[in-house]
Amino acid sequence: MAMGSQLWRGLGLAVILAAPARAECFGNCGYGAAIALVIGGGLAVVGLVGFALVKLRLGWLLKWLFGALVLLTLVPPTIRDWIHSARQRAAESVDFAGPLPRMDDRRTLFLVLDSGYLDGCPFEMRRHIEEESLAQDALLVDTWSLAGIDFTKPVVLADLPVLRQTIRTRRDGEGALAEPMSGTDRALLSAADRKAALAGVDYLVISDCYGQSGLSEALRLNPVLQGTDAPLRIELAMAPVDGRAGTVDLTQLTFDLLDVQYDGVTPGFLIFARERVGGINREPYDRKLLQDAFCLRSDGTTLPNCVY
Repeated sequence: MAMGSQLWRGLGLAVILAAPARAECFGNCGYGAAIALVIGGGLAVVGLVGFALVKLRLGWLLKWLFGALVLLTLVPPTIRDWIHSARQRAAESVDFAGPLPRMDDRRTLFLVLDSGYLDGCPFEMRRHIEEESLAQDALLVDTWSLAGIDFTKPVVLADLPVLRQTIRTRRDGEGALAEPMSGTDRALLSAADRKAALAGVDYLVISDCYGQSGLSEALRLNPVLQGTDAPLRIELAMAPVDGRAGTVDLTQLTFDLLDVQYDGVTPGFLIFARERVGGINREPYDRKLLQDAFCLRSDGTTLPNCVY
């Protein structure tokens, strides 16, 4: 009888404590009031159950419940991370890095997600583009503008929407107070200009930089990438092309370097482990490899602010 009386008293106390939230919800039920009512009611029920278990000398059950909660908190994230890491390792097993030519000796076409925003691209590549834009004209293609082009077969380079980027220095101000200022000009080449500009191109560099372009699906047909069907993002791909042919076939490129990032999703388990997306890219090369390729000039000097 005493046990029943105490349970009823506890339940009555929980009801009294929940009255303000209940009144607010009934009068003008806002999202916060509803949450407060649910949480308050849930805590009251949990407290009463715990109280009953202690009074019934079933404290051992509380220990088992606590142990189960600990396992549910630790085990699902561990399993999710293990599965995700295994998928990431399998996806990045196609990575490859061999000897790279010096980019200063090549005429390169850069395929990037957005030529106006290169901050997410490999640093050494970005510095090389900046320096090439000063010395001559850098040739770039925004991959977001390639919708409708079928890269699963050879594509004529002159058909691509090629941009010419030039960084020009001008003086801002008058007389002795004038200061040198640099400005970036980026222009879409005409068909005739594309044919002339691309005639000397003998190297291709692809980088999704900060997103995922449609090129990854075409590149997946390349024998090097056929070992995985996981969602991928092209961190950096470098390969020679035959400029005399005037075409590029992504499915047949022979890469000097290939660096992909796993872009898949591993679902979580209810509330105990949230889903995990992508992961930190594992570079298959030493940074000095890129520095030697992008930062060294033909005369043996180094691009400023390129090697660190």
